[in-house]
Amino acid sequence: AFNVAAPAAPLDSVASARLVPAKKSVWAGEVFGLNYELSASRRANPQISPTFDWNATPLVAEDWSKPEVTESVTGGERRVNVIFRTRAIAKAPNTVKLEAASHLISIQTGTIGFGIISQPRMEQVSVTSDQPVIEVRPLPAAAPAGFGGAVGQFKLVSKVVPEKAAVGEPVTWTLELSGTGNWPDLEGLPARLLSNDFQVVQPKAKRTPAEGRLFDLTLTEDVVLVPSKTGNYTLGPVNFVYFDPQAGAYKTLTAPRTTLTITAPAAPQFTAPSQAAPDRKSTRLNS
Repeated sequence: AFNVAAPAAPLDSVASARLVPAKKSVWAGEVFGLNYELSASRRANPQISPTFDWNATPLVAEDWSKPEVTESVTGGERRVNVIFRTRAIAKAPNTVKLEAASHLISIQTGTIGFGIISQPRMEQVSVTSDQPVIEVRPLPAAAPAGFGGAVGQFKLVSKVVPEKAAVGEPVTWTLELSGTGNWPDLEGLPARLLSNDFQVVQPKAKRTPAEGRLFDLTLTEDVVLVPSKTGNYTLGPVNFVYFDPQAGAYKTLTAPRTTLTITAPAAPQFTAPSQAAPDRKSTRLNS
């Protein structure tokens, strides 16, 4: 036997979802936070999947975080609240209407059977989020010379080891750029000027992302210099131009110059022959 089900409550009162951008207006290339929030009535005994469907286009977004589950009371009703977090960028200036997220959950719509042998009747429903709009502003015109499209907060370090070497001895000049920004759109480090007195070995730059993070990265490039002449050489300074979305302005990082001293190669060391009388002992060879 089956119970007669009560009139079904409107789905949006049982469960609802929304996308919540941290900002409604961002710069092109700016990293911003984005949350997906699902709320469901506890009386519906909700069974919530840890995954949902969402198309990030035209944004570039990181993977969603693991769900954070809390409970609250709203209007006398206990509700289950689930939050997923990500970060994203919009590459081009535009008015962007986000795609809706779609989440399959199971809710109790009644019971089957009577008394102690009754069990909940569960129904799978699809909860669709809203579609918030984000204004993506173009970067200010008249970007400084050397600007390559970097947007974010960055740090630049230059290191030369050793700072004194002899002709023919290798010297490593390391540039390291790190920070939070639109790394998927950045090609590499700024170019470096070098004297023709060096033979240069330049391996490919190494990208080290933070685990699970698309927009936190360290880019390291080691250039090996082999000097062919003596003298004092200046390496750098190196400038990196970027747009700081927090300040709303272009900025330039400068790694200071380093003076490299190249000396003549050390003279080969010869050991004077011994004046002692020749040793007349002979060594027997095993045959």
